[in-house]
Amino acid sequence: MAPSPGTAEDEFERCLTERTAQLREALDRQTMLLREAGHRVATNLQVIASLMVLKARRTQEGEARLALEGMADRIGALAVAHRLVGTEDSLARFALAELAEGLIGEIGAGLADDRVRLATEIGMVALPAAMASPLALTIQELLSNAVRHAYPGDRQGEVRVLGRLVDDALHLEIRDDGIGIDATAVNRQGFGRSLVEMIARQVGGTVAWSDAEPGTRVVLTIPVAPGA
Repeated sequence: MAPSPGTAEDEFERCLTERTAQLREALDRQTMLLREAGHRVATNLQVIASLMVLKARRTQEGEARLALEGMADRIGALAVAHRLVGTEDSLARFALAELAEGLIGEIGAGLADDRVRLATEIGMVALPAAMASPLALTIQELLSNAVRHAYPGDRQGEVRVLGRLVDDALHLEIRDDGIGIDATAVNRQGFGRSLVEMIARQVGGTVAWSDAEPGTRVVLTIPVAPGA
């Protein structure tokens, strides 16, 4: 008996459906493995940061202790970036607002009092995952610098992280209302400022330091892919 019309097409559709399901299953499995790997990296980074904090506490006050505390904070920022990317719906992109809020939470938890408020003002900005670590280091460095130096004594104030996309470029601004750039900006030869400027160059961007009257404003401008 001759095959009924459409049998070949039906078989093709069935094979195509099965193959599509197999590919989707393989993709889901790889995505799960990538998420697990990212979570493990974040956990390991947090453990390293905690070990450095413990070592810092056993080190006498001075340059060595400050260096250990600073490196622990930077490694902690990388952990925040890895943890965020690993929990996003898409492993290829992350929300800048969530990264900033995560870093603010980490830094805020280490403050001895509430004299200095930390806040964000960032719209719906989704960026490539590869930018998460550089931006985490930059935001952490600038926030920490402002918290440490912009509000001496009993002075109170607020440090804000602002971010927006303008003409396919990210404008990231960290602004405080403290004692001003002359007193708070990291020395040009200092590690913190050198780190921020190095990161800006690596991502093809620029960084500008200025007086906010009152306070200090740092603006990082980075080109991003259209449609971010």
